[in-house]
Amino acid sequence: MYSAGRIYKNSVVSVERNDADQTISLSIYRPNASGCEKTTFANYSIEGGAPNVDSLFFMDLEGKTNIFTIVHWDVNSRGIGTYGKYYQVYAYVTDDQGKLIENMSVVDNSAMTGMDGYQEGEESSFPYKTAGTVRSFFKCKQAKCK
Repeated sequence: MYSAGRIYKNSVVSVERNDADQTISLSIYRPNASGCEKTTFANYSIEGGAPNVDSLFFMDLEGKTNIFTIVHWDVNSRGIGTYGKYYQVYAYVTDDQGKLIENMSVVDNSAMTGMDGYQEGEESSFPYKTAGTVRSFFKCKQAKCK
């Protein structure tokens, strides 16, 4: 559980693994009149291997607080020379109705996905495996670094 007070007052985010099908969901828990309300806002399914959430952190982009996750899947297709970890960085932001949705400017950014290992026999390195490297990327992007 992670405090999500930057998104909703007195809320927490939970990374929940479903052992039956090896999926992971992200849910936010918020207080309401009858106790607590759970809202699931992301699901990560098996993509060759089971998903793993390596990091969950908060960062402001374009004036709005985002929940970021770094997710990887183990890949082992040695017959085609592809093995290692496949990474995807996700971000979630509140929409006009206050609902958490994917921030497509992050998810669709080609730099936020990649292979760390070997891809079709060629060595491949994914540079955004930590919260620090993702933060640096977006801070530099906002400052228009070269």
